[in-house]
Amino acid sequence: MKWFVLDNEAVEGPFETEALKNLVNDGGIPKDFRIWGRVQQTWIPAEEWVSNVDHLLADNNISSAGCIWHFGIGKKSHGPMTRKELVQALSQRRDISTILLWSKGMTNWAPIFEFHDILEELGINRREHPRADIDGNVEVHAQEGAHIYGRLLTISEGGMGFRGLASAQAGDTLQVTISSDHLGSPINAKVEVRYVSDSGFIGCRFQSINGEAKSSIIQYIRTQESTPYQMAG
Repeated sequence: MKWFVLDNEAVEGPFETEALKNLVNDGGIPKDFRIWGRVQQTWIPAEEWVSNVDHLLADNNISSAGCIWHFGIGKKSHGPMTRKELVQALSQRRDISTILLWSKGMTNWAPIFEFHDILEELGINRREHPRADIDGNVEVHAQEGAHIYGRLLTISEGGMGFRGLASAQAGDTLQVTISSDHLGSPINAKVEVRYVSDSGFIGCRFQSINGEAKSSIIQYIRTQESTPYQMAG
């Protein structure tokens, strides 16, 4: 299980359960900081989290292996299968660049490069993704003027990936502000949530973004190494 820590407007993580417990208990993370994982509906104070995390995990019976997945190549679909079976099947393929994935809750099939955590399990070098890794923040403009802050992880001309929005579901439409030292001025955009992974990674597609912002994203991506998909090793 992966966890994330909210310090004012910055999101850090992911952390493993035992490592995060130790950080909180040893004072490495102040007890008034907030923590979130996929088993929670909202961010909760670290002091409350460390007292209840074992119950959270037990009550929700966390097991990503139970999710049902399908993958498609061309016009042929494979599945249903567990996540473990999916990763095993994909690991046998040398070229995964045209593979699409689908799981419960998704509105449509999506390219495998949108599934950040699955790519990590497959051992694919991040620099070989069609999307470029990036450090930054995502501010989600919620209703009634509320603001929720997440951590920007990947970006492309067509979309982005981030963590930190506990309530995100596939199909949601969000108004966001993207900030990164690599992109210059903050970018305002409207995005559609395409996928929420078991680890809390949120893959989004841009629905509305201005030309200047798109140009700055393209320029950044061109500075990153880009090669076709290949399995590491």
